[in-house]
Amino acid sequence: MELTIDFLKQIATNVFDAVSPLLGTKEAAKKTKRGAGGDISMHIDIVAENAIIDGFHPPIPHKSLFYDF
Repeated sequence: MELTIDFLKQIATNVFDAVSPLLGTKEAAKKTKRGAGGDISMHIDIVAENAIIDGFHPPIPHKSLFYDF
């Protein structure tokens, strides 16, 4: 995987698409967990982080795709 401007723009678009429905909602502000630095992550933070991670690591196909039945 190459870090191109187009790839980074796609990651930014993925984050925008994931968090925009949450903007201004109570759900976005739900406290979910404490980070390694002691800060408290909000739900919208986790959604944004997951959108970034998913852009670098696409979901693994279901294990049933690897077996003949």
